[in-house]
Amino acid sequence: MTPITKENLTRHEVIGLQVCVIQSSNQTHVGIKGKVIAEMKNMFIISDGAKKRWIPKDTAVYCFSLPDDSLAIINGKEFVGKHAERIKKTSKV
Repeated sequence: MTPITKENLTRHEVIGLQVCVIQSSNQTHVGIKGKVIAEMKNMFIISDGAKKRWIPKDTAVYCFSLPDDSLAIINGKEFVGKHAERIKKTSKV
């Protein structure tokens, strides 16, 4: 499997990655950080260990911590759709 990079993050599994919401149309979501524990078509579920938060993908910009300790800032709109659908869509490009 290809290592996760900023350029290919949307084609990889993000469950298990640390993430922070850095911008959102819902200001109460800004600053939420933790681990992505689940992904649905239009939502990320992020856990900080104490709470689970459901964040709509298309309303936020996320900063992901990648396995190589780099950071990737991605608009959540790029993640909308099921993981399998995203892989198909981005690999056609």
